[in-house]
Amino acid sequence: MGILAVSLHSLQTQNELLHHENDGLRAALSAKKKQQQKSTQLDVQQPEEYHSSAVF
Repeated sequence: MGILAVSLHSLQTQNELLHHENDGLRAALSAKKKQQQKSTQLDVQQPEEYHSSAVF
């Protein structure tokens, strides 16, 4: 094989490896974004004017 053919093969191999790496990084980023979905806190404190009708 000539130098051009070897260089072409090397570039094709590097390109394929980079595509696989990009796919893996995209999948990892997608999983991280799903994990970081904003959650809302439950407000367990009642306003001061709240009066419960419970009798103890």
